[in-house]
Amino acid sequence: MIPPGSLRYQVSVQAQSTTQDSLGGQTETWATILTCMAAIETISQREAYQEGQFSAQVTHRVSMYWPGVSLVIQGGMRVLFGSRILLIQTPENVQERNRVLHLHCLEINGAQ
Repeated sequence: MIPPGSLRYQVSVQAQSTTQDSLGGQTETWATILTCMAAIETISQREAYQEGQFSAQVTHRVSMYWPGVSLVIQGGMRVLFGSRILLIQTPENVQERNRVLHLHCLEINGAQ
């Protein structure tokens, strides 16, 4: 279980969808599929030097109550936390009990 006092951050989970614009091109948009309270924990931090610039990579674990069978959260979606964007790498249904969901996320340079 998640201690109720640790669910102190409001987050939004978003899924990406592709729509066709009026010129026949494709536009990628993000739609919010869930807004809930969550606990956010920083797991690791590192800096990497790529293509002439430093890049900070931070991993987080976002913990929330399981949203139910009607809502599937998977890798490739993202979590909005204030102005920060956390890319979901893997969701973990803790002990496969459908009660707690841990989202293992990656944040690069504070936004991606």
